[in-house]
Amino acid sequence: MEKTVRRGVFDTAWGIMAAEENGRGLTRFFLPDCVPDGFGDGGAATPLLREAKRQVDEYIARDRHEFTLPLEPAGTGFQQSVWRQLRLIPFGGRDTYGGIAKALAKPGAARAVGLACRANPVPLLIPCHRVVGADGGLVGFSGGGVDVKRRLLAHEHAAALPAQENARDGLRAALTLSRAGAGSS
Repeated sequence: MEKTVRRGVFDTAWGIMAAEENGRGLTRFFLPDCVPDGFGDGGAATPLLREAKRQVDEYIARDRHEFTLPLEPAGTGFQQSVWRQLRLIPFGGRDTYGGIAKALAKPGAARAVGLACRANPVPLLIPCHRVVGADGGLVGFSGGGVDVKRRLLAHEHAAALPAQENARDGLRAALTLSRAGAGSS
């Protein structure tokens, strides 16, 4: 039986994003500046693609800290296990490639975890941006590079602050994260 693949492109406060679904779950997701030319199929958005846009808009507005979308990214068994582990990292949280490897009972597999993060076809939805190097440095990001990763982490950090502190120190926190990652890019 042939799978029905639907694609949608949608505008957000951060720019144009896109997603692909197979009727059961999202299979690919693209952040701004990563959407392939001609990606959208021009058809009407499916309920799942509309829900993806809604949840992404809520995340951007800091009203959502976890995505509840059905996901069906293609990957090896190991990649799938890494991606399941990444979904356990809470909004505003961090883990290291080595920490993920240890959680999978494969303590020597930090580089393989990094490769699985790099292969993540649904960045943001599976939060590979929350994984950092052993020294806390920002290392790669499948959703658009280290600068995008830095911005996502700053977005989540500012959202995790109490409202008054958020207003006062949000920019300072974002700049601190930016400077901390600058030397390890």
